[in-house]
Amino acid sequence: VLVSEPLGIALVNERMLESYLVARDNLLKPGGKMFPDKSSLFLAPFSDAALYAEQQQKSSFWVQKDYYGIDLSSLHAPAEEFDFSQPVVGHCPPASIISTPVDKEFDYNTLTLDELRKFDFPFAFEIGTMQLLHGFALWFDCSFPGSKRPWLLSTAPSEPLTHWYQTRCMLRHPIAVAPGHTVVGRMRFVVNGARGYNIHLEARNIDTGVSAQNLIITQC
Repeated sequence: VLVSEPLGIALVNERMLESYLVARDNLLKPGGKMFPDKSSLFLAPFSDAALYAEQQQKSSFWVQKDYYGIDLSSLHAPAEEFDFSQPVVGHCPPASIISTPVDKEFDYNTLTLDELRKFDFPFAFEIGTMQLLHGFALWFDCSFPGSKRPWLLSTAPSEPLTHWYQTRCMLRHPIAVAPGHTVVGRMRFVVNGARGYNIHLEARNIDTGVSAQNLIITQC
């Protein structure tokens, strides 16, 4: 039996799952049990004007053109880009989710290190409301094998809070959406040297042709 708590924000951050798989390959006998044995990473679009304004406000200092005689305005765009590259970890109000989430399963019995270190999370969302799409929320479920049924730990926005909360990846430029519109794209997760992931986010409203992209950098 192999028991561990290798879970990070958005499931994979901190890259502790890699240690879990190495322990499986080197220590667990064939047919041995893993606790947990599976997880599902969920993704959903959200609209949150207050959060977007908060991210914008972080770089407002660099708008100043006469800060003790120094023009800081040339640094505003890089500062804003940096602020929008940081994941927002905290409670995601369920009412801010504007489409049914999609999920990607990770089976720790068979998952390989290569599959964990670089993977794509494609998506297609049908929108049911007129909003600005400000980004995408991530959370996960984790299952443990039981004698009669699996036991589930959920970090969903609708469930009691855990210390993992939810993770929101912001778009620097929101996308306008309306009922019946479809938003397609992908998140590409690639490990970085800070025990986190670089998340390349691309999204497009296929009904209007408007697209947006961002690079989210997670780290331990």
